[in-house]
Amino acid sequence: MNRPIQWHEILEAELTSLEQQSQTAGAHPTTAGRLGEVLSFTANIIALAVIGFFAVVAGNEPSVLVFGLCAAAVVWATGRVLHYVLARL
Repeated sequence: MNRPIQWHEILEAELTSLEQQSQTAGAHPTTAGRLGEVLSFTANIIALAVIGFFAVVAGNEPSVLVFGLCAAAVVWATGRVLHYVLARL
């Protein structure tokens, strides 16, 4: 005999599947992941401030500006690494 379609069972199965997909896709970041986002954003702001500071201080001296760009790159990269590592926790 054919069993009648139980719509609530189908909907439950679909909702369960969607919930599992959203959890694996990172739709709900952890506290560490959110902290990584904040630290990365803060590092971006600091890197911009470093570039601005060295652009003002450098004047016509390109070596000072290059040093400032390198320092800003280190700050930016540190923020990205923190974001990546904390998102995986």
